[in-house]
Amino acid sequence: FTRGGELGGDGGLIETSGKEKLIFRGNTDRTARQGEAGLLLLDPRDITIGETGSDDSALDDRTVNFGDHCSGDCNNSNSDISISAGKLQAELNGGSVLLEARRNIDVNASITANGGNTNNLTLVAGNDININSAIDLDGGDLSLTAGDNGCGGLGCLGSGQRNITIDATLDTSGTITLNAADDVRIWEAIGSSRAPASFTARAGNDILVEATVFNGSITTNGTVSLTAADAALYSGGTGITVAANGTVTGNISIEGDIITNGGDFTATTTVGYFDNWFTGQSLDAGAGLVTIKSDGTGTFDISGTNVTAGASLGNITAGSLSIATTTDQIIQSTDSTQSLTVTGTSSFDAGEYRINLQNVANNLQGAININLGNTVTNADVILNNNATNTTLGTVNAGGNLTVNTNRDLILSNNVTVSGRAQLNFAQDNNNGIFTAQTGVTTYSATGGST
Repeated sequence: FTRGGELGGDGGLIETSGKEKLIFRGNTDRTARQGEAGLLLLDPRDITIGETGSDDSALDDRTVNFGDHCSGDCNNSNSDISISAGKLQAELNGGSVLLEARRNIDVNASITANGGNTNNLTLVAGNDININSAIDLDGGDLSLTAGDNGCGGLGCLGSGQRNITIDATLDTSGTITLNAADDVRIWEAIGSSRAPASFTARAGNDILVEATVFNGSITTNGTVSLTAADAALYSGGTGITVAANGTVTGNISIEGDIITNGGDFTATTTVGYFDNWFTGQSLDAGAGLVTIKSDGTGTFDISGTNVTAGASLGNITAGSLSIATTTDQIIQSTDSTQSLTVTGTSSFDAGEYRINLQNVANNLQGAININLGNTVTNADVILNNNATNTTLGTVNAGGNLTVNTNRDLILSNNVTVSGRAQLNFAQDNNNGIFTAQTGVTTYSATGGST
């Protein structure tokens, strides 16, 4: 027992650790009447959370040291361990739980905290974390880290990629944070019945929300932040201090729905591409800000033709939108169900590459800002918009500019084009109004303007 005092004080720390083998199915009391509940810390090699365990006596004295239960090289089948999900749930009633393993952590039985729970669950593995059964923490925070480089100074075990794989639902009204030295793979729903306050995933390599074969999706009541090829993971701030194994592709691929209920969505990759061009997929931030930044490129099969792009866009709903690529173009689905709907400002920056916003169902209601290098003659811009008013903000295009609007077209700021500017309005045969609050400047390839 490490309870806080009757008049004050927090619950204490209980650490049970085995250098290779740990079975935990006992109970501890870390509650605090006037303070914060204490923390339970477990430190074995592998941890498997299952329906049952087999060795309760290992924690009769609530202490298993790193030197215990080590056989031979401490890296064989005799070193596997298991924790009863029921006992882990009981521990959450008394305080937060931290599980650390030098190799893998597998959750193979459902973990369901009591109603009103605000205690946290943290899993840290030297190699992989596999969530194969549901976790519901009610109101507690969930944190998963795969690829810790220190492992308590003992050295981590395992080899190959160090991934987090979510193959069962995760629910809590608290926060969810995933950090992986290699990939974060979301194959089942985040926030299926209880939406987290925020969701953060950081990967040394790829982030995949897979729904073609699996059922991956993310629903929150706040921000969603995805960072692939995350060099900051190597700074030691998260405990991951080594680069990803193998070639870093750094892609963010979103096949499943993402719903933030008004929270902001951010996707950043310094190496790979961003892609949510999938039939039936929806990225819905409501009135929130959607920010996508890609510094890489990918190859996509578009109607039988291979096309490279830094950002491949599907269905996005936002209060405001900012998309930037530095090494390749921005492309968009032509499927009317996979369009852009933005009530506020939309900004697109593709460096010296094309921007092709070709979907005739786009509904960009606020100012539309476009920035391309104005010295690159093939950096064309195509913009189709079905909003009542299409308002061009600041536009700087290195090639040709083609705008097709069904109703009114307003030039509210400087429009600078190196090639031809073709501005088409009232394309649905309704009356349309063209308003130029500023002019259009076109530059020839050899200089000069008109």
